Amino acid sequence: MKSNKLLPENITNYTKIIFKDRLEILPAFKGDREEYKEIRKYYPEIINLANRYYDLVLVDLDKQIQEDDEELIMNQSNLIVIHLSQRLSNINSFIETREEKTILKSKKVLLLIGRYDKYSKYNIKNISRYLGERNKVSTIPYNTLFFEACEEAKVPNLFLSLRKTGEDDRNGFFLAEVKRTVDNIIYRLEDLR
Repeated sequence: MKSNKLLPENITNYTKIIFKDRLEILPAFKGDREEYKEIRKYYPEIINLANRYYDLVLVDLDKQIQEDDEELIMNQSNLIVIHLSQRLSNINSFIETREEKTILKSKKVLLLIGRYDKYSKYNIKNISRYLGERNKVSTIPYNTLFFEACEEAKVPNLFLSLRKTGEDDRNGFFLAEVKRTVDNIIYRLEDLR
């Protein structure tokens, strides 16, 4: 980016390939704070270049990113997936943040509850009601195999091995909810076009 030589066609040279011609990851910047200040101004441009090359670009915003950069990226996004836990303090914190940032009140926000436990009193129905959310909130249930695959960087292998898992399998609910979440994301993207 600094030398103005990055083009949409060669962005793939800087990615880690998960599935050739299907899924690639551009790793986050790992350096000191001073370097970050210099590089962060290129983030929106890198995302625009990736958007021109790939069918779908997912950006994971961590808590380290500057608030103005975060806002710029969210404003440029087609869909914003907000990941929450079932803890009441986390849900209340999101409510406060949503009041401060009007972008989080828009139709392009989809809520996702991670490590979901359907037996909690903060189940999807109660969370939706508490948040005043008319759109169905998506969930990714807690799953031991998924947790271990995340720790070992083997998530693609896990999903490949679970492709033929039936509903009666202990991983059936997890896979059904992952599929429902993916369907919700695709539906919302199509609806917002």
